[in-house]
Amino acid sequence: MNNQAIQHLQERNTLLENILFHIASPILYMDPDFRLILVNKAFAAWAGHRREFFVGKGYFDLYPDPRREAIFKRAVETAERYFALQETFPHTGEDTYWDWTLQPVTDDHGTVTGLILNLTEVTEQKLARQQWRHYRKKLERSNRDLQDFAYTASHDLQEPLRKVRAFGDLLKRRFGKTLQGDGLDFLERMVRAADRMQHLIEALLTYSRITTQAQPFEKVDLNETVAEILSNLESRISETGGRVEVGVLPTIEADPYQMLQLFQNLVANALKFHRNGGPPLVRLWEEPVGETEFQPPPLIPVDEFCRIRVADNGIGFDERHLDRIFAPFQRLHGRSEFDGVGMGLSICQRIVERHQGRITASSIKGEGSTFTVELPRSQPLPDQRRSTT
Repeated sequence: MNNQAIQHLQERNTLLENILFHIASPILYMDPDFRLILVNKAFAAWAGHRREFFVGKGYFDLYPDPRREAIFKRAVETAERYFALQETFPHTGEDTYWDWTLQPVTDDHGTVTGLILNLTEVTEQKLARQQWRHYRKKLERSNRDLQDFAYTASHDLQEPLRKVRAFGDLLKRRFGKTLQGDGLDFLERMVRAADRMQHLIEALLTYSRITTQAQPFEKVDLNETVAEILSNLESRISETGGRVEVGVLPTIEADPYQMLQLFQNLVANALKFHRNGGPPLVRLWEEPVGETEFQPPPLIPVDEFCRIRVADNGIGFDERHLDRIFAPFQRLHGRSEFDGVGMGLSICQRIVERHQGRITASSIKGEGSTFTVELPRSQPLPDQRRSTT
């Protein structure tokens, strides 16, 4: 090697050392026996010594660590890179966390001639994740407590309510003929209020049971589900003179009873909110997902979702109230116009969320509505699912 080549190599080595020196992450270079050859500025600052202090010293003489020493030896033997996440290092303090990489350096024959240890501090990310997990557990516990309270309160309220209804019916049967004017009106109002309270409690129990009494997921043929729904709603379809048209629907992994609840609520709503000018027409079909504003949960790609539309020619609604129609006990119409307690669509939304999906709607007032349900064809493993309860 001539002098010019030697000078060029020296200049290159100096440049590389300068680059290494100014990199913000702590970096070490050591020989195969773990003697330190080069330490950059960031590492020296963290360790609290001048760079010259480390040169020639054994890394594990300074920082004994049998577990990590075994990893380093394996890297020398196999020439394989090693990567670890969120670990502590004695030379950086026990209250800091690091991702670290051990990169073997080899010659032309594949023999390891050195090791590069590179550390990246992730303390903030680690603490933020711990805090997120803490708040998530608190939220999950709070949700469970709230669900348990709703279920218990609703269940316990039914018994005194049954007595109110029973004595109200008894008063009406025994003394209805003798009651006049306001007395009879008050009694009828009491019975109607008790009936309405019973419906509210039943709806609240149904809402809470979506997660507290949920069934495991299994393969569900939605064609069979909708066929059962049409059988359940046969008398209502006949009374309204309606027609329900059903396209070919997919088979998905879901809670079969909740799929029945979901689509029966949507079809029943479409039949209920029909226009006076003609019989209701309800259509169900699947279409390709294509573009969607829906952000799927982790582990479920968008192309693993199916999209099912439920459209009607009913009275529709003002889309300014879109968020409101899915809120519990919210109604866009008075009880004198349409019966119900305003929980049907809330139950639909909760079912869809439990299945990692989305439900939304579009409508033109006076012309009809279309509800869009996007559901995964298969569910992740239980320990991989996001919490929705």
